[in-house]
Amino acid sequence: MADNQRCLLVFTKSPRPGQVKTRLTPTLGMQAAADVHAAMTHRTLSLAKSLHDITTQVWIADDSDHVFADNIRQRYAFTCFDQNGTDLGERMYQALAMSGRQFSYTVLIGCDCPQLNSEIIHDAFVCLESGQDAVLGPASDGGYYLIGMREISGTVFTGLQWGGSSVAEMTREKFRSLGISWQELPVLSDVDRPEDLSLLQSAQAIPSVPETPNQ
Repeated sequence: MADNQRCLLVFTKSPRPGQVKTRLTPTLGMQAAADVHAAMTHRTLSLAKSLHDITTQVWIADDSDHVFADNIRQRYAFTCFDQNGTDLGERMYQALAMSGRQFSYTVLIGCDCPQLNSEIIHDAFVCLESGQDAVLGPASDGGYYLIGMREISGTVFTGLQWGGSSVAEMTREKFRSLGISWQELPVLSDVDRPEDLSLLQSAQAIPSVPETPNQ
């Protein structure tokens, strides 16, 4: 077992125009939407870098040429992994299960939530360390921006309509049916739609948009 018992998993995608933040493209265009995604990813990784006594792993989807992963390693010195699985649920389960074999407490976040801060991430680990089986950070759109579990159950991540408005509630139902105790964090908002873009300014989350790596 690792000396550091806390592991934060950051889920993201390579910022390829036309393949990320597609609901923003009618308003921003493909390149600008990809730039927003890249900026939110770097904001989240900078936040992770500021955390103490937490090991951060970055799990990347759709990065077959590893350009984005190499950029992250050089900039943040984080270990990067490829996401594996047929859908988001299976990819999250695989990542949590692998990290759960090395660390006592694992928490997974995405990069879409500019309101997420170090205090909330710290509170997530405290929930697990205090004896809760799981912790959930519900999003205002019905999904969730954070999940953590002490014992990883694949059942929690199967049979869900990912991207739908009932993901958080269905996850709660799975917790109840499996006898999993959990604690919830504050409801926060993700940036997925054009009307969400104001969150970037109000949260002062993204002072500038970094250049998207060459594909």
